[in-house]
Amino acid sequence: MEHNLLSTKKWFNPIVNGLKLFDFRKGFRDIKVGDIVTFLEADELENVTGNYCRVKVNYVVHSDDFPAHFGWIGNQFTIFQFVVI
Repeated sequence: MEHNLLSTKKWFNPIVNGLKLFDFRKGFRDIKVGDIVTFLEADELENVTGNYCRVKVNYVVHSDDFPAHFGWIGNQFTIFQFVVI
């Protein structure tokens, strides 16, 4: 499956340069190991600049994987690790 996600320049450049190898997104997404994510660079007003970077997901953690005692119930999130392709 493929996903398109916006990323501001602050976070986009480290992805392109291979320094940022994970992402944290609020809300539950159907991202799985092996999926392709295209990060679309966006300005502060969420206007897409035309720059992009494609990555392949190699590890995923969803909020459902954490025990309730962490106090994160009701806050859905996904953390995923990737490699630039």
